[in-house]
Amino acid sequence: MRAIGRDQYFDDPYAYLLAIDRRSMIGVVLLYKKNIEHAGKKIILGGIGGVCVKKKKRKKGVASALLEKAMQDLKRKGCDMTYLCADVKNPEMVRLYGKVGFVTLDKPYTYLGKSGKRYTENNGMIAPVKSKAKFNLIRKSKKILDLGASNW
Repeated sequence: MRAIGRDQYFDDPYAYLLAIDRRSMIGVVLLYKKNIEHAGKKIILGGIGGVCVKKKKRKKGVASALLEKAMQDLKRKGCDMTYLCADVKNPEMVRLYGKVGFVTLDKPYTYLGKSGKRYTENNGMIAPVKSKAKFNLIRKSKKILDLGASNW
């Protein structure tokens, strides 16, 4: 399983957002950015990954605050929209990410692993950042979203 994970997730984040409480890290979010194309349109795709909060600090707004800061930074970086993968069957996850504008993709997406193997997943969520039009293009398109090389 680790080898598969290394094949699928090999992008390096451009930033780590940290939540610190009394000199101790209590949460983290990784930020990504890449250029893709969908239905003939160039899209600057932001990415969020590795969302994690210490167990004792959960349900206190830490993840929400980190996600809000992440969306601000992705906007500053010029991203049209953003993507993440999550357990979309878990209502708490969907609600958490929904607070900052994410909706379930409701269709498969694909990407290439480091080995060149093509993967197809069904756990994507997307949110508009700077371009509601490009966000809507992907939501309404019958075409599968292709992330290019790597998932976050």
